[in-house]
Amino acid sequence: MKKNLLFLTLLIFISCVKDEDDSDEICLSDCTQIRGQLLRADGKGVEGLELIFRYQSIQELSVRKRTIGRIRTDENGFYEMNVYLKDHEVGDSHGYFLFELSFSELDMKLSNNFLKPTDLFLHSEYDSFLISDITERSETFEINYFVPYKSNNLNISLNNFSPSQEDDYFFYNLYVPYGFPENYAGTIQEQRYAVETNNTYSSLNIIGVNKIVVVRRKNGNLQEKIEQDINVLNIDDNYEVEFEY
Repeated sequence: MKKNLLFLTLLIFISCVKDEDDSDEICLSDCTQIRGQLLRADGKGVEGLELIFRYQSIQELSVRKRTIGRIRTDENGFYEMNVYLKDHEVGDSHGYFLFELSFSELDMKLSNNFLKPTDLFLHSEYDSFLISDITERSETFEINYFVPYKSNNLNISLNNFSPSQEDDYFFYNLYVPYGFPENYAGTIQEQRYAVETNNTYSSLNIIGVNKIVVVRRKNGNLQEKIEQDINVLNIDDNYEVEFEY
């Protein structure tokens, strides 16, 4: 009986998922505009990358999804998308909009001189920019994307790790400006834990500002975080930074 009830619940949920694709529709009036550029650190755009604009709303057991628009960047990485939002999507407190690109497609379009999505500590199928609410159809959004140069000339040392309890730890996260500017603060390039008393890691970093956040748990107590920005200016120079447990 319980299995039948579970199956019926899943069947109802699946039947309440509505997935539409209106990306081939052309908006001629009362359009919402999304524009911007996908730019590499050398000043050149990422050409031919597909960008997707979606809407999604979840209310109880009802899920509504709609692909509103698709476009590819031009030879200089620019794009401009004009789309029409439906009445229930404008000012909908239960829904949100996603502007997405494929990490795997971007990865293939970048040479090894640039930091690729597969180089990041965490990456999924898509990189997304969230627009939580659109209150008027006439709004214009400028959404840009940045890909930095890759480097491997930053050495980070975690010294004198001497845990007194099993749950003590000592690690760092390396944050880099990557992708959508609004998402920069959350882009983790690397995470490394101290496993020995003294540890030195050759970090895959970027040319530009790299933010190091060090986290320590000592004697079972979480210590104050240490934050330090390292501005890597030249790929031929070596940069060293050390942190004490």
